[in-house]
Amino acid sequence: MNDQYYMLSEIKETPDIIKNIFESNIEPIKEIASKIRNYNPRFSMLVGRGSSDNACVYGQYVFEFLVKISSFLSTGSLYLF
Repeated sequence: MNDQYYMLSEIKETPDIIKNIFESNIEPIKEIASKIRNYNPRFSMLVGRGSSDNACVYGQYVFEFLVKISSFLSTGSLYLF
């Protein structure tokens, strides 16, 4: 199987995978959503590097568009904690 075909097949699997992750984690998701609502943050900071940075971009969209919480991205590997 060539790389392009493999990548395309992974892309096409994405909706089903996200649905399965959501459905199998509905209770923790509800708990986290409740905590976020109760805390009522003014913003969110998402930290990632590499492929997790891409997930952060999607998370930024979710927080800003769907949840209406301003968000920004950061690079965790540039900071010492």
